[in-house]
Amino acid sequence: TTSEDKFFAVFYAPNKTPTSRIGVSVAKRVANKATKRNKLKRLIKSSFLSDFQCENGTDVVVRVKHQASRAANDKILLKSLVNHWQKIVGRSTTKSKTSG
Repeated sequence: TTSEDKFFAVFYAPNKTPTSRIGVSVAKRVANKATKRNKLKRLIKSSFLSDFQCENGTDVVVRVKHQASRAANDKILLKSLVNHWQKIVGRSTTKSKTSG
């Protein structure tokens, strides 16, 4: 399942473990400097660790889009990520309640 905006494409699926996992993909053509790519990865991972609370395990893969490397500041990106996390948690809780 996907959640998408102009900064990120977030793919997610439930896993069979109690923990959530994240993968981050930043292409060279999105951010050509390694320092910029690593900064984006750190930003995404720290947001995931601090803001993503899901009671059941979820695998999340974040693909960074070109607009994210051009964002004015990190607050815009963090707000976008928090929206994605809330959307994922909202969908995963509703699915688990209907199936159980």
